[in-house]
Amino acid sequence: MKSSVVTWVCRALWLAIPITLGEVFSRSLAQGDTQFALIWQIALWAMWVVVLGSTFVQLPQALTLIRICVPLAPVLGVGFALAIDSPNGVGVLGIVGIGQAAAVAVLVMSGDVGADFIDGPSYGDERRLGLRPPGFLMIGPLQLMWAITVGLPVATVSFAAAGKWALAVLAAGVSAPAVWYSSRLIHRLSRRCLVLVPAGLTLVDELSLAEPTLFRREDISRLGPAVIGLQAMDLTVGASGLLVSVDFNRELSIVPAGVRGGATEATEVNGILLALTRPGQLLDQAETRRIKVERR
Repeated sequence: MKSSVVTWVCRALWLAIPITLGEVFSRSLAQGDTQFALIWQIALWAMWVVVLGSTFVQLPQALTLIRICVPLAPVLGVGFALAIDSPNGVGVLGIVGIGQAAAVAVLVMSGDVGADFIDGPSYGDERRLGLRPPGFLMIGPLQLMWAITVGLPVATVSFAAAGKWALAVLAAGVSAPAVWYSSRLIHRLSRRCLVLVPAGLTLVDELSLAEPTLFRREDISRLGPAVIGLQAMDLTVGASGLLVSVDFNRELSIVPAGVRGGATEATEVNGILLALTRPGQLLDQAETRRIKVERR
């Protein structure tokens, strides 16, 4: 399975994390007792191994995991660095490690990495292209869900490392269902995609449609950047960026998603608006599949 240059850079940088960011953890944990250091070392190594392995499993599930776990690395790095009570501080290597972890956290959110993992389940003549996240999620809700997903497990490890076993058990009991629920919501973003199939385009997006919907090639009159004046249904869910319009030569029936993923009544539309992470790739792929593309 092919991987982009950005994905390989993420793998290489994460592989070196124990050498660089590991210096911060080592200096900080050396100040605590044996139990404290051992429990945190087990947790940190487990996270590193799981993330490294997941970067080679190009599936939406792995994308969700690395996008949840990787941003935690620089946060932990800064936290452990502030706890170091030494004249030498974190050292040059530690500073490099924190910057390196932050760089990986930015890169795993890129469209190139997302494209590799979202297209992973494709088979045969399929091609899956990712959709931009809804705008309303980017200004608070998504960050809150991430904080819950990583914060509760970190609290559990912290209590266990400090020998507060009752609090650790309580935190674990609370974190299990909370992490399951919040990570499930985050994973819905990784599943959203537009699938190019031999018959046309299939939109898989439970945030905008009640069910995956196929738009046949013979029904598509135009595919290209959205222009003013078109009567198309907005299925971007408030996402920003360049919008792509899929126009139809006849009215087609779709079932928009309702509240909490439920269905609403079917609606007749003359076209739809989409927000893809890589709209240029869609136009290139569509041209090879004999779909009428207009780039202006």
